[in-house]
Amino acid sequence: MKVTLITEDKIFEERFRTMADGLGTVTKVNTFAQSEGSISNKDFKSNLFIIEDQSFTKFNLKDKSQVFTWLIENEIPAILVLEDQERVSEYSGLKVIDYFTSPMDWKRLELRIDSIHVVSNGENANKKSDKFILKYKKEVILVDYDDIFFFEKNGRKLSIHMKERVLTIYESLKNLQNILPVDFVRVHNSYTINSKKIARITEVGNRSFEIEFHEYDKAAKMSRYKSDNLLKEYLTTSMRAQAL
Repeated sequence: MKVTLITEDKIFEERFRTMADGLGTVTKVNTFAQSEGSISNKDFKSNLFIIEDQSFTKFNLKDKSQVFTWLIENEIPAILVLEDQERVSEYSGLKVIDYFTSPMDWKRLELRIDSIHVVSNGENANKKSDKFILKYKKEVILVDYDDIFFFEKNGRKLSIHMKERVLTIYESLKNLQNILPVDFVRVHNSYTINSKKIARITEVGNRSFEIEFHEYDKAAKMSRYKSDNLLKEYLTTSMRAQAL
C-alpha cells in the first residue's frame, strides 16, 4: 500500500521510512512538506495519509484545502500525529482512524498500519482486520472482533463490551464504523453491535428495541429508524424458526 506523510520533521520521516521498510504492507512512501513549495503537482494517490499536525499548520490555506478535499472526496483514511490530543477536532470531516501524541508510540503505529490490509492496487480494499487494536492506559491491546458484543457511547467515552471485561476508550462511533467488519451494525446513536452475537430483539415501546446477546447479561438499545434492515432480517429468521 502507498502511504503519504505530511511532515517537515526529517527525523520523523526517516524513522517512519525505516519502520515502513520492515512492513510487508507498505510499498511506497510519499512526503508532502510546505517548505518544498506548493503541493499542487504532488501525487495524491495513496491508501493512507499520516498527518503530522505541527507541520500541517504551516501549510497555506489553498494547500490545506486541497488535502482536505482529496481525503474527503476519496474517503482516504488518515492517522494524525498531534502535540495535543484536543487538536483532533481540527480534522473533523476526515476519515480519521487513529491519532498519536508525544511521545510517539512507534510500535502501536506499526500495528495500526499493519491492520489496515489495503493492497496498493486496490485489491481487497474492503478487507478488514480480524482484530480491534486499541490503546488502553499504557498498553496496546489486540481484541478479536468475535469477542466483542457491542460498543456503547457515553459522552466522549466509548465502552467495549466483552464477555470477561468492559474497556473504556476515547473514540467516536462514526470513526469506528470505518474500520469495523460488516457484522458490526450501528443500531442507535449510542450503540454499534456485533450482529453475530444477537440472541433476541424485543420491542420496548415508542419504536425502540432492546437487543440481548448470547452468553452476555447486558443489553443494547436499538432505534427502528437506524436499523430497519437488521430488524426485518431478525423477524424473518425468527418466523422461519417458529415454523420448523
